[in-house]
Amino acid sequence: MSIRRVGAALVLSALLACGGGKPKPPGGGPLVEATTTAATVSIRVTGAAEITFSGQTQLQIVVTDAPSLAQNLRFTSVAIPAPIKASGRDFQMGFNLVGTTGEGRFEIAAPPASPGPGIIPSAVYLRIVAPAKVNFDRPSTPCIVELRNHSRSGSLTCEGLQGDGGKRVGLSMTWSA
Repeated sequence: MSIRRVGAALVLSALLACGGGKPKPPGGGPLVEATTTAATVSIRVTGAAEITFSGQTQLQIVVTDAPSLAQNLRFTSVAIPAPIKASGRDFQMGFNLVGTTGEGRFEIAAPPASPGPGIIPSAVYLRIVAPAKVNFDRPSTPCIVELRNHSRSGSLTCEGLQGDGGKRVGLSMTWSA
């Protein structure tokens, strides 16, 4: 199973277990905040695929702090849930940052070849769906994520994101919701 599918299953499981995305009060169980909101987003992709996007789009932000689930499950996910058009391409992108729900600067490294049972690594992906399908989801160097305002704003920078057929891109994204 791919990291993206594992991440999606993890998000869905956490949402179902925690009341469909409704925040729980402090001390009252798991906290899950899941929103899809309009955001100002700027994206620049260089290398094997050239994409520039700057404007409004929908952004899905999920923050989970569930100490009672899956060994103190904490993660943040920021994603463009539906393909957007820019530079003659339709694409989606996002990241899952496992182990934190806070603000600050974090790294997403290449996932281990075999992470072990029950271990879900952080991940980042760029999926081009048209004109030709190409996935970029393996950082060759750590990607840097900066989260602010409870993940409603921040930045993602990947200097090397490898994809299908050995292709490689650089990726930067800023957002503010």
